[in-house]
Amino acid sequence: MSEAFHTARKNDHKGWYCPNGCCRVYNGPSEAERLRKQLATAQEDNERAWQAAQDARRQKMAAERSKLALRGDLTRAKNQLQKGNCPNCEERFDDLEKHIADKHPNFDLELTKEPEPIEEPKRGRPRSKSIITKDLGKTRAERKAKNLMKV
Repeated sequence: MSEAFHTARKNDHKGWYCPNGCCRVYNGPSEAERLRKQLATAQEDNERAWQAAQDARRQKMAAERSKLALRGDLTRAKNQLQKGNCPNCEERFDDLEKHIADKHPNFDLELTKEPEPIEEPKRGRPRSKSIITKDLGKTRAERKAKNLMKV
């Protein structure tokens, strides 16, 4: 039997008879079918990865817009406070702190101050163990003073 005949039977999965009269069939997937399936899987994975990247971009842009909006709100509130405008009743007062203490005792002016910026983690190698163990014997105040001197 020719090689072309075997290749055709592997691809179409039709039965054939060997020279002894036995019915034979190639049941497993052919090389072309296996490669088609592998290609389809790779394309699906590629599509999912592309969609995930698009979603991440959209989320990043939304977070950036939200951050800008919050920054604008905070700036607006700070400017109003500096002008002496009460954030609760929106009237102007020369002594805003006294007004808030008298008329709005539950209002916390600390909430209107800008929060401390969050430090992003440093990249690269972590600190070596020897540097960490040097600070273990010191008191908290000594470590704090050392950190203030760095700034």
